[in-house]
Amino acid sequence: LLTLDTAVGKKIVADLGSNCVKEGKIDRKRLAKLAFSDPKKLKNLETSLHPAVLDEIEREYERVKNQKTFSFFVAEVPLLYECEWEAHFDLIIVVASEEELCKKRYQEMEPSAPADYSQRMARQLPMQEKQRRSEFRILNNGSFEDLENQVKNIMPQLKL
Repeated sequence: LLTLDTAVGKKIVADLGSNCVKEGKIDRKRLAKLAFSDPKKLKNLETSLHPAVLDEIEREYERVKNQKTFSFFVAEVPLLYECEWEAHFDLIIVVASEEELCKKRYQEMEPSAPADYSQRMARQLPMQEKQRRSEFRILNNGSFEDLENQVKNIMPQLKL
C-alpha cells in the first residue's frame, strides 16, 4: 500500500508532502517522523491508510479462504482495538511483552529515535486492556522457541 503508484501512496504524499519520499519510495521512517510530529498529519495518515489496510486484509482472506492449503488465516493488526476492527475477526490473540523489554526491542530497531517509542505507545490502548479483551494471550518475554511453543499450545484450542 505504501508505494507511489497506489491511490493510498499518492494521497499520503499529497497530505504529508514529498519529504516522506526517499529514492523514489515512501520511506516508512520518514513517514512516521512526519506523522507523529503533527496530530493533524497523523490523523490524515490514519484516515488514508487504515481503511486500505482493512480492505487488503479482507481481499487476501477472500483469496485464500476456500483453499485447502491453509488451516488458519492470521492478520497482524497492532491497532486493532484502536481502529475498532474486532468484529472483523473470529478471535483475537494478543502477543505481549514486559514494558521495558518492548522499549529495549524498539530502541534496538530504531536506535536514533528513543522518544518515538513513547509517542507510539501513547496512541495505543494499554497492553493490559488489550489482553483483557482478547481470547488468547501470548507472553513474548523469552526466546523465539518460547514464543513458538506458546503458539503451538494455542493452536489445538482454535476452532478449525
